Amino acid sequence: MTGRWRTYSRVVRRLVRDRRTDDRIASVLTLSGARRPPDGERVHDDIVIMIKTERGLEGAVLHPSGLGSGPSLLGRRLKSVWRSSAPSHLSALALDAMASARSGEVSPLFSERLPRSYRKAEKLRARVIADTVEDRFGESALLIGYSSAIHRELKRRGLLRGVVDADPRVSVPRRAELGEFPIVATGMVLANGSFKRIVARHRGPIMLYSQTCPNLTPLLARAGVVDVAIVESFPFHFCPGETRLRVFTADQGG
Repeated sequence: MTGRWRTYSRVVRRLVRDRRTDDRIASVLTLSGARRPPDGERVHDDIVIMIKTERGLEGAVLHPSGLGSGPSLLGRRLKSVWRSSAPSHLSALALDAMASARSGEVSPLFSERLPRSYRKAEKLRARVIADTVEDRFGESALLIGYSSAIHRELKRRGLLRGVVDADPRVSVPRRAELGEFPIVATGMVLANGSFKRIVARHRGPIMLYSQTCPNLTPLLARAGVVDVAIVESFPFHFCPGETRLRVFTADQGG
């Protein structure tokens, strides 16, 4: 196990032990939709699940419809959902809501509002991610989770080493060769359960671009579980111009 795994375990234990996170889910909103990005190769069938607890904790997860919506969440305690044998995306959802109790503790290094144009927003995301890979890592990276715009921009700059898993419904293979070079992982690794495997095994730099778990991801960066987190909150790519990209790094402090 790596030092990242031990740090990740400490972050999770701290959230679970926090008395403020022992709360019941009061509302659940599930949105189902489809999108085809400009010049995209395929249609994405997305489901967004958002929850709010009796005390106002909030969590969000974005995942492919192939993972299913899972059992009913209404009235259940966050810790019960997290501890149960719930699908991985629901466990991540509960953990994200717990993390919202501490969301005010971390400020972004910088943030940028996405333009209203879908095409321009997509290009901006890809540019920010590629700029960060270039500035922070200075070498090509392995992409885990396929995004056509990110893939094109990294490849154009000579920063793409390869793609490990292009299907967000399938977790990263247990025997995948990740090496020690930089990884750029999308939020699918939180939804499908691959993230724990990556931080347990990978010894190189990690960047996490995530719409899933927008409360948890900044805490992972602050703690040093990942080197960089680029976070986008709801309404994500569905409504560009209504959300911001926020960048958090492990070396910026609280």
